[in-house]
Amino acid sequence: MGLGLVAGACGEDPPLAYTVETEANFMASCSGPPPARAEPGDAEAATQVRVANIQRDICECVYDDTKSGLNYSRFSEYDAQLKADLTRELQAFVTTIVANCVTQEVKL
Repeated sequence: MGLGLVAGACGEDPPLAYTVETEANFMASCSGPPPARAEPGDAEAATQVRVANIQRDICECVYDDTKSGLNYSRFSEYDAQLKADLTRELQAFVTTIVANCVTQEVKL
């Protein structure tokens, strides 16, 4: 699961608050494109669809919890740090959100 946080539009002033575009960019970088539909009887494809759906649910949870608990300015700062160094550890706040969402969404 990638966690690229936001991608600004070229040539435009960056947003000052969470936007529809912020969410779309987050979801695209977090969960990627949806998988193709599984044909009946194709167990491997069905598993890929289930995994992709779980990943999407986790990403939605992470975005929602981040948006409700982190002001946009701080969110943008974290995003810039990750873009500058993709090996950088996530801030503790974001790591906690991700862990909580995984626990909430993945029912083993």
